[in-house]
Amino acid sequence: MVLLFLMILKIALADLTLYVFFSQNTPQALQAYFTKSLSSLIGSKNYWDILFYQVDETTDLSSYFEKEVLISFDATYDNSLSQTISALTENYNILNFFFSPTNRPLGSWQFYIHTDPNDEIAAIKAFTDYLEWKRILVVGDGTIEAKIIATQFQENYSEVVQSQITVSPSTEQSVVDNIAGRLIKPNGQQTFVVVCEGAIINKFTSALVTKKIYKQGAGIVLWSRGIWGGDLDGLIYVVEKGLESAISMQHYEALALKYFTDQIGDYWNSTSNSENQAMKNLEIKKYLEQITRNHKKLPYFSIVNIDGSVKTTKGDIYGNELSITGVILYPGSSTTKPKNSKTSLKMSISTNGLESDGTYNSYNPLNCQGNIFAKEWINNQTWILENFEIDYTSNTCGVSVFVHDTVLKCLTPLISDLGYVWLGSDWAASNVGYMALLRELNISMVTVAAGPNSPIFSNKTAYPEFMRMVPSANYNAVIMIKLCQIFSWKNVVVVYSNVSANIAIYEVFKSEADSAGITIANDEDKRMLPLNYARTQYQEYKYIFDHIRDTNVRIFVTFQTASSNYQAVEGLYDSGLRSGEIICFFPTKTGGQSTFSTMPAASVVKLANLMNGAISVSAIEYTGTFGNEIKTLMAAYWGNTPSFKATHFDNTFFSAYGLDTTINRGEDFENSTILNRNLRKQRITSASGVISIDSSSNDRSYMVLDILNTYQYVTNSSFVEVIAGNYIPTSSNPIQFYTNLTWPGYTSTTPTDTRTPDSSCPFDESDATTSVKGIAALATICISMALMAILIAIFIWKQYSHSDVKKLTEPKEIQFADSIIFATMIIETFQYINIGPSFNSDPITGYIGGVFNIDLKNVVSLKGDTYFAFMDVVFTLVGFWLLMFIILIRTHTGCVEKIWIFKFLSTSAHDIMSILGNLLFLPIMTSLLSVFQCSKSIGDNLEDSYMDIDCNQYCWTGRHLSYAISSIIALLIYFPLAVIYRPVWQSLQLQQNLRCQPKYLLIKSCAQVIFITVNKTLKLVDSIAQGLTYLLLFSLFIFYNLKFKPYNYDRANMWQVILFICVAWSVLFSSISKAVDTGLIVIMIIKIIGWSALITIGFVLQVKKFPSLLYRPQPQSIAKLFLFLLTSKVSAQELDKRALKYVVSKKGENKDDSSIIQIDDKTQAKVSIIGDESTRREMLGMLGSFREEGSPH
Repeated sequence: MVLLFLMILKIALADLTLYVFFSQNTPQALQAYFTKSLSSLIGSKNYWDILFYQVDETTDLSSYFEKEVLISFDATYDNSLSQTISALTENYNILNFFFSPTNRPLGSWQFYIHTDPNDEIAAIKAFTDYLEWKRILVVGDGTIEAKIIATQFQENYSEVVQSQITVSPSTEQSVVDNIAGRLIKPNGQQTFVVVCEGAIINKFTSALVTKKIYKQGAGIVLWSRGIWGGDLDGLIYVVEKGLESAISMQHYEALALKYFTDQIGDYWNSTSNSENQAMKNLEIKKYLEQITRNHKKLPYFSIVNIDGSVKTTKGDIYGNELSITGVILYPGSSTTKPKNSKTSLKMSISTNGLESDGTYNSYNPLNCQGNIFAKEWINNQTWILENFEIDYTSNTCGVSVFVHDTVLKCLTPLISDLGYVWLGSDWAASNVGYMALLRELNISMVTVAAGPNSPIFSNKTAYPEFMRMVPSANYNAVIMIKLCQIFSWKNVVVVYSNVSANIAIYEVFKSEADSAGITIANDEDKRMLPLNYARTQYQEYKYIFDHIRDTNVRIFVTFQTASSNYQAVEGLYDSGLRSGEIICFFPTKTGGQSTFSTMPAASVVKLANLMNGAISVSAIEYTGTFGNEIKTLMAAYWGNTPSFKATHFDNTFFSAYGLDTTINRGEDFENSTILNRNLRKQRITSASGVISIDSSSNDRSYMVLDILNTYQYVTNSSFVEVIAGNYIPTSSNPIQFYTNLTWPGYTSTTPTDTRTPDSSCPFDESDATTSVKGIAALATICISMALMAILIAIFIWKQYSHSDVKKLTEPKEIQFADSIIFATMIIETFQYINIGPSFNSDPITGYIGGVFNIDLKNVVSLKGDTYFAFMDVVFTLVGFWLLMFIILIRTHTGCVEKIWIFKFLSTSAHDIMSILGNLLFLPIMTSLLSVFQCSKSIGDNLEDSYMDIDCNQYCWTGRHLSYAISSIIALLIYFPLAVIYRPVWQSLQLQQNLRCQPKYLLIKSCAQVIFITVNKTLKLVDSIAQGLTYLLLFSLFIFYNLKFKPYNYDRANMWQVILFICVAWSVLFSSISKAVDTGLIVIMIIKIIGWSALITIGFVLQVKKFPSLLYRPQPQSIAKLFLFLLTSKVSAQELDKRALKYVVSKKGENKDDSSIIQIDDKTQAKVSIIGDESTRREMLGMLGSFREEGSPH
């Protein structure tokens, strides 16, 4: 034995001895550190004598263990020597500690100073489970301990470990950088478990920083032995308890040994009294077995996080149990768990506008839905960006205008996270501003825009970082001229906004128009509107719209932002133009109902009038198999229209495809120059067809354009924009139509380019004022009608106040009169809704109610002779009503029988009177009173007022005066007779089963006239007051129906109340829409939900509470009818169970028999009735009527 080194530290009163063995295999740094620092580190508690020995294979090791020694520490790093030391300590019952369990069985006196490698693996896995990592790259350094941990971790958890790489101590930094840049980054790897020594950790993290992988979204978990390694903020170590402060590998091992020596020293000092060395050793061995597991350190770990360059404990792990005690910092100064499924590829997108934009931002939210869907769709594909996922950095810095300082302040916090592609908006101003700002900030990014078609962006020299998914608007302007030629339009009027982009489009359009011989009719100085023209500026630019009106040219072309286009159309409306007098021609799509539904109610009224029949030219949205698939998926994803989203899907997909190409080529996708080059070279199929960028510009090449037609559905008043044709640049016949265009008036005949100014008002409507006298005249007539109704009801009330109707309790066959009652209930529901407050988004009830009320505004536009012809029809109906009334009065006098036409009419007079007096009561009253609706005036006299429905017709003079007098006469004839006839008609219907209390009919007549009065008068003063007043009155009407149940049929009473509550529900929310600026679509949805719920309740109650007592007879068997006609096998009695069986006898026989009917002077018949009891009663009633009438038939 050769003793190379001996160092003995004598501690006063020390009782415990530690032998440390080194060999030539012991790392010099470790041996130097131990001999220099271990005594001071371990002996600080005055328990230990520490002796260091250098040994080799020639050393007689047994001589060391023959002495009284408590512990030996094997630091030889030599398997042969270690086995000898282990055997000797077992023989001499001496505790032996060592670094590594490699190739060494643990005897009863052997202890490993670290945790079991499997416990460390489990602790790391517990933490990565907490982080929810699913794609882990394991990095090892090739050392024995690291290899054990790395390999076992990968084998145990192959479902989350993607792969393993080794970075050895001898690997150059440049090689590690290449591994990060060419292997790790292209695979989208960003979550790592690093099992390396400290120096290797520094190499690896340095490579991640250099290749821009170490950033937000990345995550690195390191094993315990790396605790003295990297110090980048965001690193996380899973470290054995007590070793958190290690600053080197030597210090780490010394601290591990110190943990046990401190435990032994404390235990010995507090408990042991034995003087025998063997007893000492045995006692301590038993104690150590209590604080270890299988002679290894218990699996206690700390989660140490580098936060502010300081190692801070943020949690604990015991076995698989994890406890987080602090906020963990991750790379990129993030406190959010790093996503692990795929590596995030950031793109920047503007999601909404500034308040200072001054525009109505209805489009950008729809646009961004295309981008959002594209991101989700791409991230769910496996053939593109397999190991990556698209993510957006959304900013709210504005999309339609650009204010430098405001945007700079908004964008500054996002600069580090803008990503690789800027997804430009549809607005030219913001794209120009953002690109200039990014250059100012020295940020090199590719801008891929969806929709700005301004010609300025075609310049590849001025905007080399830019490309777009549509061609230049110059392209659209040229096609618009071609369409004018196809439609034979030689005259147009044009407005454009005062911004370079729209000026450029206008100049192209003007040049092409000159070449095609098309005249721009409005003066040059009356064509330009300000950027972002708004409806509030109408008075300032009224002269432009008035001038356009006065040109009498029908074709209106506008080059502005989408919002300003529509507000310019409102300006034309305000200048007096109406449907058919103007054809709107846009270089972009309108969006149909999806656009109008977001606009103010007043604007919708104007646009609905002028944009019916509009045409536009716009980039195609969805085409081909792939495009239609995306359209279907996007509509299902958002649950709304896919309009305005296709090119925004395209710019995300186009950018993602370019990133994928760059990654697959092994090129740096973060290099904007490389990415720009690859994007310009690619040709892909997307939602809107094949996309490629023109080599000489920034424009999309050979894009197909849609020729779109916007019109209003007659059935529900909603607007639809349909593709009527395409412009296909590669076709020999480029302009192709697939359907006829729908022009104003729902005609397919192409309108001329000019109009005859015969429908304009003979004065400036803006000079008109409210006609107090006109409104007073209308109110006087309406109130007079209401008072007349009340007086008539009072006058005849006594006659019906005590009359009642027998309640229907048994089944009856339904009669025609019963059907009229049911039809009246349903139709009156729509009538009541229609005479309530108006509501622009009430297409179904508004139109149906308009038809049954003959509400001229909702049904058709009537002016001049057409209106008066319509009133002639109404007067004719009133005259016919009077004729029917006279016929009914004269029915029993015999006069009617002498004139065949009167005889014919008398057979159906009651039914006709019911229709005219019930179903058409409100429509006829509304129409007759419409003559007096003259609420506007151009002077102080009553004769200066003009009709609301036609500004060309003055009131209370000339033709109008004669019709006003006729209407008053018609009202005096029709109205009182209708009120009186309602209860009379019911009393004359002998076969009618469904009846109501006569006094209810009087109350109903009064209520209806009061409702009409409120509608015609109060509505002109305050629509909100009208709605609330009507709601109050109608609620009283509902209460009356609930309390007195006017019908003799419970089911009818129930449905009457249900339908009336539907009316109240509609009136309530129509009134709310007038008082509160609430979205019309929201109100409409609430109405429909309420109606649906009420109707459902009605059907449930009908089934459970109100059985049907009216039925229709079963149809006859066709087979029996044939047998009856062709054979004698079936009798008439078998066809009708209610048949009358009679026996003919001579007159005078059976005089007292009640079943005898006189046939003629000499013949009589005895009748017997065949059928059930109900049938017998019914037929006896008929027989009695027959006998009383004395008919010879």
